[in-house]
Amino acid sequence: MTNWTPVATGVGTIVGALIAGWFGGRNARKTPHDRLKALVEISRDLPPGVDVDGAVEGAMRRELRHLDRLNKAREESLLKYWWQVGWPHISTVGRAMIRTCG
Repeated sequence: MTNWTPVATGVGTIVGALIAGWFGGRNARKTPHDRLKALVEISRDLPPGVDVDGAVEGAMRRELRHLDRLNKAREESLLKYWWQVGWPHISTVGRAMIRTCG
């Protein structure tokens, strides 16, 4: 009979680390609402004529588009919503793995 204890311990450790890393990364990032709120406060506090190229306004438009995409995905299905939420994390990890291993 095979002793699966070392294998199960190793797999459990890796799975636990992946779950903890995902939650840690998710909790460390600000939500789109928080980012938009910060941009609105920055825009409100800027003196006139400082944002001549419209960088803050452009960032606010991007956050609004992101919120709109998330809301539309959530209305369609939970799977599509989680894809919108999770894909940036998955692609970031994938790019990091390719850079590390490549």
